[in-house]
Amino acid sequence: HTLRPGDLLRRYCSTLGLANEIIRAVVAAVERFLDLRAAVGSSHKSQNSVAAAGIYLITAAISSKVEDMPDLKQISQIAGLAEATIKASYEDMYPHRHALLKDLPKVFMEMLPPNYDSLLPKPKTEAQ
Repeated sequence: HTLRPGDLLRRYCSTLGLANEIIRAVVAAVERFLDLRAAVGSSHKSQNSVAAAGIYLITAAISSKVEDMPDLKQISQIAGLAEATIKASYEDMYPHRHALLKDLPKVFMEMLPPNYDSLLPKPKTEAQ
């Protein structure tokens, strides 16, 4: 039985004031990432930082269409993690962003702009 960060995610998202459809998208994307990671035998990041990185990924992707999305600093404060810790997990997630953002709940997909990829913060490893 794998520990799922769903409860943690819901708590963080709720504290951040995110709508239910966004919360569902975050939970789905993070669980998909954990499944991908488990498939390759990698699980070195904490559930906490993966949860926070998932929120960062999802909210950044829709921030141009949905007002008042939290920034990294707000997510960091809610999760009780350093911004650098969240960024490190986000860097792990980033190469999988298309798979993670595909086939999420319809209401969320309608919020996702076609150019979401250009809106996502580029990790240092990809920024060159």
